[in-house]
Amino acid sequence: MLRKFCTLLHLLIVFGQCKCPVIIKNWAVILDPAYKEPGSYHVMPSKELLEYNPWWKKESEIDNDPEIQKWEASNLKWDPRLRHTFKHEDLIYSLRGPRQVGKTTLVKLMIRDFLGSNISKWNIMYYSFEVEDSPRDVVNIIDEYLSISKRFRKNSRSYIFLDEISYVNNWQKGIKKLWDMGKLKNCTVIATGSHSIDLRHATEKLPGRRGKTNDTLDKIMPTMKFSEYVESIDKDLNKEIESRFMRSNKHRFDIIDKLLEGKIPDKFAELAVYQKELDTHLSNYLMTGGIAPAIDEFLQDGSISEGTYKTYLDAMTGDLNKANRGDSYLRQLMPNIISSMGNPVSWQTLKRNSDIGSHHTVEQYVQTLSEMFVLYFFYKYDADKSSANFGSDKKIYFHDPFFFHALHGWIAQKDPFDLSQKYLSDPENFSHLLECVVGDHMIRLAFGLTARKLTFDYPNSIFYWRGKNDREVDFIIKSDDKIIPIELKYQNSIKKEDQYGLIDFKKASKVKHSLLLTKDKLAVSTESVLIPTSLFLLLV
Repeated sequence: MLRKFCTLLHLLIVFGQCKCPVIIKNWAVILDPAYKEPGSYHVMPSKELLEYNPWWKKESEIDNDPEIQKWEASNLKWDPRLRHTFKHEDLIYSLRGPRQVGKTTLVKLMIRDFLGSNISKWNIMYYSFEVEDSPRDVVNIIDEYLSISKRFRKNSRSYIFLDEISYVNNWQKGIKKLWDMGKLKNCTVIATGSHSIDLRHATEKLPGRRGKTNDTLDKIMPTMKFSEYVESIDKDLNKEIESRFMRSNKHRFDIIDKLLEGKIPDKFAELAVYQKELDTHLSNYLMTGGIAPAIDEFLQDGSISEGTYKTYLDAMTGDLNKANRGDSYLRQLMPNIISSMGNPVSWQTLKRNSDIGSHHTVEQYVQTLSEMFVLYFFYKYDADKSSANFGSDKKIYFHDPFFFHALHGWIAQKDPFDLSQKYLSDPENFSHLLECVVGDHMIRLAFGLTARKLTFDYPNSIFYWRGKNDREVDFIIKSDDKIIPIELKYQNSIKKEDQYGLIDFKKASKVKHSLLLTKDKLAVSTESVLIPTSLFLLLV
């Protein structure tokens, strides 16, 4: 009977016999729940959107999130300082970094924080774009959220988390459309992506549509730095660090300023009594790097499984293939990169003993691995011009020790954990990998020191230096009006000749002060301030 009635109504409309279209529409809504009036929106969220945002039903559901549960079950409670740097303004942020570094976990921790504060559950939306394939999908999903939550949000700020957005080709077109339509007013958007290269290039296509701020909108989540590692695994030492306010950028940089004046602040010097513990942590950090799953596994089992290394290796090779760089050349390049680590090298030299046709291809591979946060490289510093000599040989390093071990095991076709233990048992190898860690931390330090964060570019901020007598300084930081020479000498004793490179550089550059990173010496000499490396890394 009901079906016949609907059919009769339809015929009346078709033949123009019914003059009450509004009534008919209302009946249609009742009789057909799937009916959607033109220009209207679903009252309730779609099943998929609700599954991604279970806190809309009950705020405590965030505690059942797999990423949150994994974080809570871990021996390692890494709380990246980065998650406290997002502003509550109309801004479009990007969050990129190495694969599997924990970007999704960071986002979920932020959501849990918001739900625990005075932010309404309806003001928080999360969506993971792993199957969507067009900018229209991005528009539809955000539009649906804004529509269904409007009556609950009223005029308060929304926080929209777009995870794995780089899977969607030209996703920025969807954001551009929403921004231009004024739909992202009173919204803070955080877009994350595993494909760092794609994400960076996409955000470059949103000029003038990301909001105004003096802070960087392109956030980078690197692997865990040494200070975060210590804070996360050593509660007693963490209390000592916190009691000296060394989690504050201002206090840490004030200490660095004092060191550059040839003074060692008392509160910093007091931490030297923990030298033994810090050195143990540093040795373990050179094994695990700043990779949370590897650290957690090492803390629990005293080893790292081959599967953990393979997860990250597959992520690297997958991103290379996506960038049209196959892994066959990577196999040929990696032995040369490893053997030249910390030494000046040219693209042409890295091509030796390979069937790579051009040194330009070598450069492209290294650049791609740099954009993937696997490698980084420094140019030689020209003291006369106070800038990089881009035609010089480069020093190439690994951002994180774990990436080095994963690739080293892959090239050698040996168990990566066993190989890492054997590699680090050699003091010279230990020193080479430590130089990688220090260089990576110099990039972070240079970024922290500069006031011009929006235009920060590390190849123009950190260098190495070599003088006429082939004496070197490992790291030269150029940050605004500061030039900081830093030499690493991780050895049992420090002799006068170990500072010759610093002496020559200061003469050439007219810089007055320098830092010498040692194994265990904390002292002030006529030429530099000597600081144990593990202690200095706490300042970064």
